[in-house]
Amino acid sequence: MSETVSHIFSNPLLMTILAVAGLIVIFFVVKKLFKAALITVLLLLIGALLYHGFSTPGDVEQKMKGAYEKTKAQSEEVLKQGKEKIAKEGKKLTKELGRTVAEKAKVFDDGGQADE
Repeated sequence: MSETVSHIFSNPLLMTILAVAGLIVIFFVVKKLFKAALITVLLLLIGALLYHGFSTPGDVEQKMKGAYEKTKAQSEEVLKQGKEKIAKEGKKLTKELGRTVAEKAKVFDDGGQADE
């Protein structure tokens, strides 16, 4: 047995093969441990979130209904402001377009001569 061990340690090729095989084994063991640790942390995080979700005081339906009403009121306000802005800017744009069209019509009526 001691001769075999001394032969392995004295031969560089066998030492290289054993080192590579050892590194491969260590790599796969660490990879499995990393996956196990990642899954464990993920499960603990999900458990903590579920505990927090179930332990919050109050009725969830009431909270969701309140959030829905608040969001609905805010969205209606935003829509109202958007409609007012579109109407205001649309009138301004229409006036500008009307002037431009009138000017182009005048140039056309004058025979294509622009007053510049």
